[in-house]
Amino acid sequence: MALGDGDYLAVESKVAAALLADDGEGGLRETGSGPVKTIAPGDEGLSAALGQGDHPVLLVRVVGKSEQPASLSCSVLKSFSVRALVRDRGLDREALEASVRRIAARLEQALREQNATDRQFLGLPDSIEGAEGVLAVSLKSAEFPEPETGLDQVVARGIVTFEISLPCAFRYE
Repeated sequence: MALGDGDYLAVESKVAAALLADDGEGGLRETGSGPVKTIAPGDEGLSAALGQGDHPVLLVRVVGKSEQPASLSCSVLKSFSVRALVRDRGLDREALEASVRRIAARLEQALREQNATDRQFLGLPDSIEGAEGVLAVSLKSAEFPEPETGLDQVVARGIVTFEISLPCAFRYE
């Protein structure tokens, strides 16, 4: 019997798909190309393997999950901690740092927009077993480590951490 995708992969793929759909004016993928060339589930290892034409990249990864009773009723609040890595590389340090910060700012705005009931990461609640109601997204942190300088390129990164919380039915089995 094959294992199902589970919550983690569902969250990663729905978040990446919703960010890919941010193609309006000023969006991450404005008119299909936009400032971000690659948006996908993944971690830093994937971004390092991509070519120069694939940058800047935005990669999402579920890095944790918790479940807590939502109230006295038979429900639980599932919370997914998600890390979004923004990475750009090239020769101009200042331009790369500015690019990463602009992308991170737009990412934060796009995440807040997912709290609307008609957004919800393209129906993510329908992908989570036992989900009841609408999800809530909250920004936890944004960090911008010092750019790394190599012989022939500079790599700038931004890390945006956020939480997706979703009420779910608690099932006794």
